[in-house]
Amino acid sequence: MWAYNSVFYQIYPIGFCGAPRENDGVTVNRIHILGDWAGHIRKLGCDAVYL
Repeated sequence: MWAYNSVFYQIYPIGFCGAPRENDGVTVNRIHILGDWAGHIRKLGCDAVYL
């Protein structure tokens, strides 16, 4: 299985993406921030991201 041979980078999306701790009812797409970090995570040798 591919996961057994992969290096994971774990991200806590609430803190990493700047999401509020409680739902305020406002929809804001923040997950695209991960794309800005993709190159850096890859340079570290990681194969997958664990959210």
